[in-house]
Amino acid sequence: MSFSAVFYKKGVSIMQRDFLTNEKLKSLFKSNFELANYTMSLARYKVMAGHEVNVDDLLEEVLTQSHHYTALELAQLTEEAKKKYQEQAAHERGHERK
Repeated sequence: MSFSAVFYKKGVSIMQRDFLTNEKLKSLFKSNFELANYTMSLARYKVMAGHEVNVDDLLEEVLTQSHHYTALELAQLTEEAKKKYQEQAAHERGHERK
């Protein structure tokens, strides 16, 4: 069950839910800058890995799984996904020319 769905079931208003979500997000990181940096790194990785990204799912993942990766690990994963994407694109371009 999603983080938002829990609040909805408990009868919490959207405004209260958003406030509680923001407070929870802030508590996971030392600063808003770290929160934004981590979230952008996660989004960048997901895009490069070929996943669809939307803000709600991204924030939910930060809320529930922010301890899984460090910013450095996300940067490394993003570079690996980028290389894989570039290799795949080059391979597909090679097949188009034949």
